[in-house]
Amino acid sequence: MSTPEHSDKQSLLDKLQPIVGVTKNELIFATSMLVLSLAALLVRYVQKPVDTFDTELRKQVQHLFDSVATADSLRLVASGDTTATMDTSNILQPFLYHPEHQEYKKKELPTSTININTASKEDLMKLPGVGEKMADKIIDYRKQERFRTPEDLMNVSGIGEKKFEKMKPYLKTQ
Repeated sequence: MSTPEHSDKQSLLDKLQPIVGVTKNELIFATSMLVLSLAALLVRYVQKPVDTFDTELRKQVQHLFDSVATADSLRLVASGDTTATMDTSNILQPFLYHPEHQEYKKKELPTSTININTASKEDLMKLPGVGEKMADKIIDYRKQERFRTPEDLMNVSGIGEKKFEKMKPYLKTQ
């Protein structure tokens, strides 16, 4: 026995199938993917961007872990094991944003111009937008061909106009 709601959905599928030219299963799958994609977009643009763990959220998660640890400690005490303890003070540390950690620090920009024909890998990595792999690409390129002007840097794969404009004030070729 089908409900009126089920028959409405069925008739909608029956109407769409010949228009789209796919099987019912394919239509159901495509519709599901479309709905999920729209839901994901909605969540992404409605939700406030979070760069770090929100302070209130951090407190709630810490409280939750403390509660679990307390319950576990009570269970251990009730079982007669008084030597077992659990320190939860640093349980969230790996997940929290710490600006003092190196990976979160902004790169210090060069204090003087860098000769891209002779600079070391470490010096090249001081340039904005240049990490270890990009520095290797620059070095590989200059082994084949010397940079005549700073603009020649855009011949290196991965360096476009935008990235080059950020680097330009720090570059020289002589």
